[in-house]
This record gives sequence, structure tokens and C-alpha cells, in this order.
Amino acid sequence: MFSLAEKWREMDKVRRSPDSAQQWDERSQNYAKDTNDNYARDFIEKMALKTKSLVFDMGCGTGSLAVPLAKQGHGVIAADFSKGMLKRLREAAHAQGVLVLEPTIDRQTGTLCIPHIDAQGCFVGDKGPLKASDGSPCQEGFIIPLSMSWSDDWASLGLRENIVEYALASRSIITHDLADSLSKLSRVASKGVFVTAILGASPRINPAVAEAMGVVLEKHNDAVFVFGVAHELGFEPEVSYIHSPRIRTYASRDEAYHALLKTLDYRDPSIDQADREIAAQRLRDWLLIHLIPGKVEGTWQLDKPQIVPWAFISWKTS
Repeated sequence: MFSLAEKWREMDKVRRSPDSAQQWDERSQNYAKDTNDNYARDFIEKMALKTKSLVFDMGCGTGSLAVPLAKQGHGVIAADFSKGMLKRLREAAHAQGVLVLEPTIDRQTGTLCIPHIDAQGCFVGDKGPLKASDGSPCQEGFIIPLSMSWSDDWASLGLRENIVEYALASRSIITHDLADSLSKLSRVASKGVFVTAILGASPRINPAVAEAMGVVLEKHNDAVFVFGVAHELGFEPEVSYIHSPRIRTYASRDEAYHALLKTLDYRDPSIDQADREIAAQRLRDWLLIHLIPGKVEGTWQLDKPQIVPWAFISWKTS
């Protein structure tokens, strides 16, 4: 019987290698994934959390979802394999007055210690109701940063079954075994899972630039696999879409050229394509028209934002 989970594992063997934790550490220094778009807002709206909840955010990055969720009153376990990203997460949380709790494991149960919600709807820890940094009752949620990866043994890190109500993976499905990863997300969440995945080519590449260069991009359609594998696991996934405008800025025209030239690294290898030098010249000619001064003096950007489509896939776990 045909299995999408097995097909994913086969395709992963020939995919571009994902960035390492060290590479993400380096990127974290200048990383602001959602500063100028509506993605985080739309994602949280689609989650539609009606009451104060516990949420697990796998691949949290700098906290673009974890911080606003905590500001709304939710408790968030924010996990990432990049220590640089977790450092930025802590900085963002402190800047917005969000309580950050360091992870601790219960010695008897081996479970991650998480504040619970009392009858009044307040988070309560071992020492009583949570307090803000100034000692006043904490009216918002909290964040527990956790250093971990998809391939880790989650139970050994204290993530027992149904430890939270909801689990999410926002643009972070970077895994060899998709079925195992979706199973892990579903296992820790008692109510539901939310995942966003790409449609078509890598979101790092602007299709308009590829077209101008005469480049046909390699497409993976990760969203199809996430939906299908979730179904193979016995869930009933639903899908909607987020269209996220993205504007990249560059310090110089030369930087823009070399950054966009990396489009060639994402060519479909199964198709004969234009010579590298021809494609590079097409890019230079195209940038003469479409590269314009940015909003910040001394910067450059393309004249039209890139609209990145994401599939928002969700399913109930109970």
C-alpha cells in the first residue's frame, strides 16, 4: 500500500540538507521572521483559542508566536534546537514583560514542571500563583524555553502524553521522519495540533526572481505530505491558508544581487535549464528595473513584496 510517510522519508534523502543548529544560531543575530507581515496575527486567529490554555510551540524561533500567545494569557513551552534563537526569545519576552520560567523536571515523575490553571483561571506554580517581575499577580501567561530537536526523545525531556492542550509547529517541519514528528506533536497535545507548511517551492526564493532568471524551481509541496500523513495517522486534518507578504531589505545593490543569485541553488535538477551565466545576466538586467531604495535610508528592496502562501493544517487529538 502506498504510504506518504514512506515517500517523505525517501524524498528526504535527496533534499537539500536543512540548516544546522549552528547555522540558525548565526542567523538568529539578525533574524526577525515576522516583523513586517501578518503571518503571526493570522496564525493565532486561526488557532481560535477561546480560554486560557497550555501550548507547546515546536521550532519557536525568536518567539514570534510564543510571545504574543503568552501576552494573551496562555502558558507556552517554546522549544527550539538553536540556542541563539532561544536567547532572542528570552530577550523578546523580557522586552514585552512576559514571564520566563526556566525548565525544571519533577524528580519523581520525570515530567516537565508546568504551572496549572486554578478554578479562577490563574496559573499556579509550586509556590502559589505566578507573580510578575515586580511581584504583582501575573495577569498574563508565561514561557518556558526548552532546548530540543525533532529527533530527541521528547519523553526524556519531560514532555509526557497530553502535557499541554495544543501543540503547534509554525514553518518548522524540518524532519527526516514526518510521521514520527506529527505523532510526537499529537501525543503531547490533549486537544489539537496546528501546523503550517509550504506550498510548492522554498519560501526563501522569490518566484518572480526565478521567472526573470528563467529558472524552474524545485517543488516539494510539504503541505500535501503533512495533510496526508496526519490522515494516515488516523486524524481528520483541515486546511486553510495564510498569505504572508514578505519584503527583504539589502544593504547595497551588490548584496541584493548576490543574495538573489542563490535562486540558482533551488533549481529543479530534473529539468535542463539556462546556463548559470545567462541566468545571472538576466538577474542583473531585471534588478536595474525592480530594485528600488528601501524605507530605511541606504537600504534596497524589490519594488513588489513577495507573497508567500502557507497551508494552515489543524486536527483534533481527542
